[in-house]
Amino acid sequence: MPQAITKICFILLLSVILTFLPNWFGVLLVFLLPEIQKYLLRRIIPRAVIGNKGLIFSMVIAVALAVCFKIAISHYYYDKAMSEQKKGNSLRAGQYYRIVLRMLPSRSMKKNIYFRSGDIAKAMLYISRYDALNGAALPAGDFETIEDFLSWNILTDTSDLRSSAEERFNIDRRTYKSPATSLRIDIDYPYDKNYYSFHAQFAVERNTEYVFTIFTQIEMESGDMFWEIVDSKSWRNLCVRSRQLKNGAGWQESVIKLNSGDSDYLRVRLRHYGDGKSASPLKGTVWIDDWEIKKL
Repeated sequence: MPQAITKICFILLLSVILTFLPNWFGVLLVFLLPEIQKYLLRRIIPRAVIGNKGLIFSMVIAVALAVCFKIAISHYYYDKAMSEQKKGNSLRAGQYYRIVLRMLPSRSMKKNIYFRSGDIAKAMLYISRYDALNGAALPAGDFETIEDFLSWNILTDTSDLRSSAEERFNIDRRTYKSPATSLRIDIDYPYDKNYYSFHAQFAVERNTEYVFTIFTQIEMESGDMFWEIVDSKSWRNLCVRSRQLKNGAGWQESVIKLNSGDSDYLRVRLRHYGDGKSASPLKGTVWIDDWEIKKL
């Protein structure tokens, strides 16, 4: 009886520890299992209490329980994040989504849980917003992976929020430039919104030539769209824009060539110049796919 209680306590303690430690720690534990087993039996746990085979079995069960705990916790916080998201509490939702990503034990689980619904787009973008990207490299991407979404951000001017204004971010599996998904943004503002919400910030070398390319498709009921790159501190320091996107013309490649000048960080953003006052609405759908920025 004491031996069984010892095993159960050991399994529960180890599983709880593994649940809240980084995922790589559990993988490392598996590889170091033989050495850990020898150390535990020799220094901490008497061989007579658990035994050689019993310790291996206990550790395997503990790892399995830890995986189950991580998944259960991730589902709990995923539901909380969705609830906060519906209430409009995007920063709180971002906090919960980050917990989910940290808890999920494998890359495939992260992809499967999020990519089974269109909420992946909004979830990833909210995480980026919460983390407030300081400007890492902006790798090439096509919105096929979680990392692609984490490269981008949503900027919302809270002083300009109106009850009927709306932006919805979703994955689109029917319309894309390269298989099998694109980012879809449904925009519905009842006034001429000065739009620059969707953006990404990235580090650059000073006085260096860069070229940014991205594919976009738009179907606007009213308003227009184009891409713009500005200095992260002020658009007055640097501001370069692409050609205006043609409405209903299918996938269009936007290309922006520039010299970084004295900038350390640049910001690329989907753009519409609006006065923010007139009754002319900004309304339509934008699809985004396949982007790249490279040094010339």
